[in-house]
Amino acid sequence: TNTETRRSLFFPAGTYRVTDSINIPPFAKLYGEGSESSIIKLDATADSTVGEYVARTADSDQNIGVNIGNNGSTAPTNISVSAMSFQTDEATDIFLIEDASEISIQDVTFRGPLTESNLTDASDDIACVRFSSTSALITNQVTLDMCTFTGCTYGINTNDAIEGATVSNCSF
Repeated sequence: TNTETRRSLFFPAGTYRVTDSINIPPFAKLYGEGSESSIIKLDATADSTVGEYVARTADSDQNIGVNIGNNGSTAPTNISVSAMSFQTDEATDIFLIEDASEISIQDVTFRGPLTESNLTDASDDIACVRFSSTSALITNQVTLDMCTFTGCTYGINTNDAIEGATVSNCSF
């Protein structure tokens, strides 16, 4: 009943195949043994209905998109992700921070499908991390530290209002 209970999920070294987006709830902590050791990879080979992202923020009732924060649920807040990697070979964004506050991402690698040889079409519009907000829930207080962004059209992208995003010690 306490929506502020911290949920911790540890990913020992290894590659974890997912076929749908991981919805990260409020007050969650995801951590691994290093950005090259604990790898979450979106895999379309097993399922043709692959998720839109490798991972994304969700509210306390696992609502996403326009339903975040509805019916008294707690919007995404106080989320920590560290020492792991999110990857995909699909032409999709990797990580969505949506309608969220107080997000800390440290020592995380975001690896997309693009290389110098196939980065020729500017319409790809693939983001390693995408911020999304509504007028009612503006994404704010996001920190990305010691992260690596590769294989996407954009390291970080948004078309929405964002408040207080800090990017430091990162590689693009």
